[in-house]
Amino acid sequence: MDCQACSEEIPEDSIFCPECGARQDLSKGGGRSFGVVTPQAVQSGNTDEEGANQAQPMDVDTLNRLAFQMNQRGGGEATNQPTPPANDISAAFSGAVSGTNDVVDRMNVAEKESKSSARHEWLEMNQQTATDVLSQVHSELPPHLREEQSSNTGAARFLEDT
Repeated sequence: MDCQACSEEIPEDSIFCPECGARQDLSKGGGRSFGVVTPQAVQSGNTDEEGANQAQPMDVDTLNRLAFQMNQRGGGEATNQPTPPANDISAAFSGAVSGTNDVVDRMNVAEKESKSSARHEWLEMNQQTATDVLSQVHSELPPHLREEQSSNTGAARFLEDT
């Protein structure tokens, strides 16, 4: 069977092409092949559908300037609301931002401490001598797996007897 996307020879029971990754239409009636679906293709398809209907986001300063200009164009009408300065919005959220910054800072400090302690343990482990490590491993073994002295083994006794 040939791949429907790249015409490469593929096994009959294969659902995907090993060369290009395209999905094969295994139905006998034929049909439409969608090929390789990547996140970029899905995202570009979504933006094509939306087209120019989606408005571009504007930053806070631009919105504040537009609001100020609209208030001035409205004529000499007196408004009960004073015009907020440009930094008023950022001042309103400063408490939430500082709280978030505190949380992030605490997480960063905890992560650094964790990494530092793990590094310290690793360095201590590497400073142990091989005999210390082997003796520690040997002491943790169950009795039937520990090395016995050579004179206690059957082969050693046989060699001593001859």
